[in-house]
Amino acid sequence: MFKIASALLALTLGVQSVTISLWSDTSCVQYKVLTCSNIAEGSCCTNGANGTFAGALYNGLPLPAAQGIVFPTNRMGANGCTDTNSCNAGFGTNLCLSCDNALVGANWIMAVSKRDLDCNPVDPDIIHFPNGRSFDIFHDVPRNDSLALVQLRQEDPYLQGRLPDRLLRYERH
Repeated sequence: MFKIASALLALTLGVQSVTISLWSDTSCVQYKVLTCSNIAEGSCCTNGANGTFAGALYNGLPLPAAQGIVFPTNRMGANGCTDTNSCNAGFGTNLCLSCDNALVGANWIMAVSKRDLDCNPVDPDIIHFPNGRSFDIFHDVPRNDSLALVQLRQEDPYLQGRLPDRLLRYERH
């Protein structure tokens, strides 16, 4: 109920949100790893303790496109991803930016004048496996189970081994 009320309030106030996915390839077409769904301006999609990535795909950047400025970053600042550590930048409504396999997070802001702003870190809410399966993590999932899924993604990305029963309930269908 709280999520619905927050979403309605955000729409009423004209607050924009963007979905950011972190990928293991620079073209953002295969091997999606993590997703931060509907994050607010000034937020940073963090790596969820899952290493580095090659690309960040931004979906739903607000129009006009020239005002949706995004900054993937290869370092984490004291307050999350910082634009001053940016390894690439761009604009557009749906945009893939790469970062030489060194990406640890990605954020977005509406105006270039805010480039020095530290962003609020946001944990990803979905983890993706190369075989097409995906699982909810962090937000409504206990941290221990989320970290277990992150570790499983690193150690057995194709889920060749047996998935613990306690983690099956987080699978997305």
